[in-house]
Amino acid sequence: MKILTVCGMGNGSSLILKINVDDILRSLDLKATVENVDVASFKSIPANMIFGTKDLGQSLKDAVVPVYLIDTVLDKVKIKESLLDYKEKYGWD
Repeated sequence: MKILTVCGMGNGSSLILKINVDDILRSLDLKATVENVDVASFKSIPANMIFGTKDLGQSLKDAVVPVYLIDTVLDKVKIKESLLDYKEKYGWD
């Protein structure tokens, strides 16, 4: 399982989102590799799902994997809900 984190506010925000996704994955006992990437390169990196901020909705619309948009990189409730939604819909590898 591979998850990409993409933010329009710079690499620092993507890294914060990555850290929060990693923490929530641990709390749910789900295993995944999480990588923060810039919006220009997300299409070239294989992944199972993408987390992005809502300001990138248009930029991420062509993704071939499920995209979960959040308001802020600190919204751990939305991140957790998104991970559980993905698990329910697609399973977890």
